[in-house]
Amino acid sequence: MRPSVDDRTTLSLDTLLRARLSEPPGSNQPKAGLGEWMGPFRGRKRGQGLDFDDLRLYSPGDDTRHIDWKVSARQNQLHTRLYREEKEQIVTLAVDFTSPMFTGSDRLLAVSAGKLCASLAWYVCESGGRCGLVVQTDTHTASLKPSGGEKGALAVCAMLHKQFKAAKALSPEAPSEAQTTTPNDTHTAEYKLKSEKKSDNHANTNGDTTLTLSDPLVSLIDHLTNIGRHAGCVILLSGMDAPMETLQQPLAKLLIAHKTALILQQDKLEIDGLPDGHYHFKTKNTTASVVLGKRTSAALKEALQDQHEALLAKLQSLQLPVFSSQINHDKLRLDLARLGLLA
Repeated sequence: MRPSVDDRTTLSLDTLLRARLSEPPGSNQPKAGLGEWMGPFRGRKRGQGLDFDDLRLYSPGDDTRHIDWKVSARQNQLHTRLYREEKEQIVTLAVDFTSPMFTGSDRLLAVSAGKLCASLAWYVCESGGRCGLVVQTDTHTASLKPSGGEKGALAVCAMLHKQFKAAKALSPEAPSEAQTTTPNDTHTAEYKLKSEKKSDNHANTNGDTTLTLSDPLVSLIDHLTNIGRHAGCVILLSGMDAPMETLQQPLAKLLIAHKTALILQQDKLEIDGLPDGHYHFKTKNTTASVVLGKRTSAALKEALQDQHEALLAKLQSLQLPVFSSQINHDKLRLDLARLGLLA
């Protein structure tokens, strides 16, 4: 069953709240934590905590409170009890709502990113962790400090809904319902219009920063780098629609400041290419059309694959973990947990 036009082009608050129901049974139970902070999760490292891990022979300097006297009496040697360090899961989700994200063949990339972000927020908050949010639009950066429980997840959903509406209203690429295509329609490929280059940033009192930079993604990455240790791990959801030459240095700094992973937002046409057909497209100054035959479609698909592989190679050279938004979300959560980004 195909989603309704409204679900493909808008991000309603109801949709974000329903993301809570998509979590697997028992996902709200505390899990082994891999975060950076003290809290209710079982960490990988041994340390001070309540979760018993192992016994070993007593060594000078061990805390005498941790001596297991019963085992020591049986073995006739002092033994110390070891515990697993308790940690708290803190995650900051960073979502790209710039103009290129308001395109898509079946669903706006911004809609897909918003829904996945809400799903991850519910997962973190209902697992006992805290989740923050940073949203980037063409004109400003909005941020929300990490908080936990139902209240924390609801705050994330509310900000996603608000910022999506604001970004869509500003985006020259956001289609109306009549422009959304189906597989049998004449496709419309809309190309992004660069926002005007300006020179300064101005902060307001609502946690938003008004952008006047040439590339919003650079501002987003810089904001995440400087946000502070309270942000915990960072999961970035973006199509990375900016020249990598401008992003490599900011990304390198971000990876030093925070454990980070990227969920690359991809449209299926970016992977499979365009089928044969007649296409309309827009540039800044004109509207035109083109007919793709089999040979041209094959060449386009190959060019898209080369472009994608080049992007991945540059990201991997920074040792930035990259995941595709097209993979199963349960598998995505497991992969993020293996990296220590989720519990």
